Amino acid sequence: MTSRSRSRRPSRGPSRGASRGASRGASRGKSKKVVHSFLFARTYDLIEPGKLIVAVYANFYPIAYKTRTGELAGLDVDIMKSFAKAAKLELVLVERPHFNKIWKQTARRRADIAIGGIGMMPNRLHRHIEWSLPYFHVMRTVVYNKSDPIQHFPQDVHREVLGTFGSTGWLDAELRAKPLHKDHLMIRGTTDEEDIQRVKDGEVQGMMRGSFVGQSIVHRYPDLLAMAKPWNIDPSLVTSDGEIFAFPTHVGSGLAPALSSFLTEMLFTGELDRLLIKYKLK
Repeated sequence: MTSRSRSRRPSRGPSRGASRGASRGASRGKSKKVVHSFLFARTYDLIEPGKLIVAVYANFYPIAYKTRTGELAGLDVDIMKSFAKAAKLELVLVERPHFNKIWKQTARRRADIAIGGIGMMPNRLHRHIEWSLPYFHVMRTVVYNKSDPIQHFPQDVHREVLGTFGSTGWLDAELRAKPLHKDHLMIRGTTDEEDIQRVKDGEVQGMMRGSFVGQSIVHRYPDLLAMAKPWNIDPSLVTSDGEIFAFPTHVGSGLAPALSSFLTEMLFTGELDRLLIKYKLK
């Protein structure tokens, strides 16, 4: 069965757990030294010795995305870079075109870790997958063009809304839209930039996103875009912890407990808080 570390759980998004760690360091006027205790007596069972192969879904701005120059960037990417450096591993980022079932890349030993804003859900638990500590709590929203608002989802939906197929946002939207016979208006998006552009141009009515991701997108285009008041995902889709982002790894590889320790240290030192601010996720 999948094991889930609970050594320290960040509370509902970045607003509490992460900021508490940052404020402790700031209050003493100096940053805390990172010990990287996860390195001690740690041996990893990797696909290739010395290399950390990470599968990336890069159409989830600003969690994992491609810059205009084609470079992979985002919150998850930065965490992986820091972790690989601390663990003295060569980071190999392998882009995957589809989000659906990317977590199974680790179960099949095609990647050591998978990233791209992956929520821990009951149907994603697998005997060959071990999850890290949750590092981000998510709520749902829909980003829309101000000229055709969606203040209440799905009641205000009358045109097409984009989503990422297989994601928690897609599944939640389908569940909510079906009773009103509006699930046919949910269509698959392509890339982040294309989806955002289509909403900006009014080609579609909106796009489903997590609340903090939606906030980051709206921050880029405040004159054109807005978002609905966030809501909690349907409880049937998630674990008892709610909708949370975590990193799937291959069971027994040693990466899940190491990542959990590393994320805990990032919370304690305020480094995670700084990354959230960098990507306007808080």
